[in-house]
Amino acid sequence: MVQRVVVGGGRGAPQMQMNGKGRMLKPLLASCADAPEELLAQLKLEGGALVREVSEGSPLRVHDLVVAVNGKSVARLIDLEALLEEAAPPVQLTVLRRGERITVKLE
Repeated sequence: MVQRVVVGGGRGAPQMQMNGKGRMLKPLLASCADAPEELLAQLKLEGGALVREVSEGSPLRVHDLVVAVNGKSVARLIDLEALLEEAAPPVQLTVLRRGERITVKLE
């Protein structure tokens, strides 16, 4: 099973999903949205997906900014979803958290 970062969703989102490759995904980790342009300008970034909500036990935190998946840039939310859909575990997310660039590993 692969952990999943989801788009949109929120409280009404399903707790388990299948990915396009027929693999069962672990419970949803987070709800994300396109990063606001003002935030990207302030951080001098071209893109990213902003974490809005997290599930219990998620390695992500609210306000994390996901900027890459396995070294591939995330410009918008749709990129994050596509990169996660094609990725095989383990997946490494590059995240900006409180101004620090960190790596979050998803099994």
